[in-house]
Amino acid sequence: MSNALSSLIVIVLLIALAFYFVVVPPQGFDAWGHRLAIPLVLVVAAFTVFETLKMRTHISQLVGALRGLMGRSGAPPTPEVKREAVEILVKSLRSANPGVRKTASVQLRNLTGQDLGEDAEAWEAWWERNKAGFGAPGAP
Repeated sequence: MSNALSSLIVIVLLIALAFYFVVVPPQGFDAWGHRLAIPLVLVVAAFTVFETLKMRTHISQLVGALRGLMGRSGAPPTPEVKREAVEILVKSLRSANPGVRKTASVQLRNLTGQDLGEDAEAWEAWWERNKAGFGAPGAP
């Protein structure tokens, strides 16, 4: 995610919070509890937006690696391209989004022949042991 986009999101959130605290008057018996709930919801929403933007970056890297894997010329993928794809997929297992984790584990299984599920630590350990020779002739 670009710094400009991050800055824009932070500015918009600060303006929304300032507007909320300055313009909207407290109402009711438990007004301060409600006044604190809204900023908490905004923080959760901001976290969700940041996570989504971060995953878009990973996904765009993955798409580039997969395009290289498929090879537009029909040539077999190079070991470097295979390693890059596995590297991105292993990182994707740390996502907060269960759909991203599931897709990454399925693609890792297809690419490596290993079935370690969605266990990021198991995949990271496997990758550390196997990445040097991965994709070479006769290797997975």
